Amino acid sequence: MKSILKPTQKSARWWTLALIAALLASCALPQFPAKPGPTPTQMEQSSETPQATQAAAIPYAEVTFRVETPPNTPPNQPVFINIVEEVSGLALSAQATPMEEEDATHYVASLAFPLGSVVKYRYTRQTPEAPMEEHTSDGRQVRYRLYYVSAPGSVNDVVSRWTDTTFDGPSGRIMGKALNARTQEPIPNLLVAVGGAQALTAADGTFFIEGLPPGTHNLVGYALDGTYRTFQQGALVAADSGTLAEFSLIPAPLVQVTFELKAPENTTPAVPLRLAGNLFQLGNTFADLSGGFSVLANRAPVMTPLPDFRYTLSLALPAGADIRYLYTMGDGFWNAEKLPGNTLRQLIVPDQATVIQGTVQSWSAGGAGSIAFDVNVPPGTPPNDQIYIQFNPLFGLKEPLPLSKLIENRWLYELNNQL
Repeated sequence: MKSILKPTQKSARWWTLALIAALLASCALPQFPAKPGPTPTQMEQSSETPQATQAAAIPYAEVTFRVETPPNTPPNQPVFINIVEEVSGLALSAQATPMEEEDATHYVASLAFPLGSVVKYRYTRQTPEAPMEEHTSDGRQVRYRLYYVSAPGSVNDVVSRWTDTTFDGPSGRIMGKALNARTQEPIPNLLVAVGGAQALTAADGTFFIEGLPPGTHNLVGYALDGTYRTFQQGALVAADSGTLAEFSLIPAPLVQVTFELKAPENTTPAVPLRLAGNLFQLGNTFADLSGGFSVLANRAPVMTPLPDFRYTLSLALPAGADIRYLYTMGDGFWNAEKLPGNTLRQLIVPDQATVIQGTVQSWSAGGAGSIAFDVNVPPGTPPNDQIYIQFNPLFGLKEPLPLSKLIENRWLYELNNQL
């Protein structure tokens, strides 16, 4: 962690085919407590070809998370740190780890991550009825906090309030500007995360985050497309004061990464196979979409089919970027590959061109079959329109999924068992 930033004086049509899939009623949100700790994501290795760089095994680093809870937190209720991701949905991906109580308001947990990881996490408190999420001081639920793992380290966090409590203490603010370290030009649309709150920088690179409880917070500058190295620094917030945070980010060079995939033999050739991931160019919108999702299927890049159920995709990706992804015939949840522990694949992009080889073992959970939705649309449907289908597993209508056109006016979506 670099030096602490300190406060200054107070300153100023598509066509959509909607289907309510009651067959999916047994799908439910995860309960807490969950697993004792986050299962490490599957680290990909590059192939040994003359044009590819062999990716070395990436070492892990331990990070200690310490959190201060609000004074009005009910006693004798365990606190958890939840590692989350947006590819399969924040609400469905949480890996919860119980924290050790240091005293009435302080909790600690240590977790290991691959070096270069950008960890997304948030805190919950378990009550006899349900888990209580952390919220910002103005009542908004925390999407996630960020921590960049560059070495073994620690981070101190402060929870403003819970779902069932209020915030009535003093607060401060952080304002600043993000610049390109080489050109000193402002960086717009950079995600700034601090104290559980988030903001995007404006066209001139500026940002403003208020309502932060006093204390030292971890401030992270994160490029949605990974084109800048992640910035991280401690920021001290004082009551009724503003902390200035002007920082520079180093541009990340683009390298060619080729993904080669072997798909199951029951993969339907007419259905596009995509790579859905955590960066903007991999389908992540960084927004709370319908049903708690963030990734849109029609924004994820489509792989090129080859003979024998093989697929390939070549992308220019920023060196050093933490890529969390999976292969899918839908989005990050529907028709996505099933990995052990509901994890994602992970790649820390190397500094030179590389080939990543992977195999999808199954598109279904538990080896179950699939349901084919064979749809005939009206003859007058414009030929260039896209037809979509939506599912509602009882806890919210999800984002539309594109169907595959078989012949004129006939479309197909094959749903694999998600349960």
